Amino acid sequence: MLLHGTHTGGEPAEMERFAEEVAKGDLYIELEDEGQTRGKESTGVYRSLIGMLDSLKMKAEVLQSIADKDLTVDVQKASDRDVFGEYLITMKNSLNEILLQVFSAVAQFKLDQSYKGMEN
Repeated sequence: MLLHGTHTGGEPAEMERFAEEVAKGDLYIELEDEGQTRGKESTGVYRSLIGMLDSLKMKAEVLQSIADKDLTVDVQKASDRDVFGEYLITMKNSLNEILLQVFSAVAQFKLDQSYKGMEN
């Protein structure tokens, strides 16, 4: 879905449609920043919506990396108050800790098995 900003602040009806689509989980909505095509940068609520969408897309990319078993992905918080970013960092660290525990248990099991083989 492509939404157009008709002026640098955005139109209320357009912003409402945008918010509804994002609330449904659609992060592939495109906002055309017409302010930039006129040599100006969009301002106000419209610019904030573009920033919010960009931030959500970055977090979705982090989640996709984790889902693809890449726990080396760098998680950046948008601000000190970024709760979603903080939870992503916590989730990534927790998954890394679980993997470390599994690897440690497997190594210990193999070590125990090799000692048992030496005793026989």
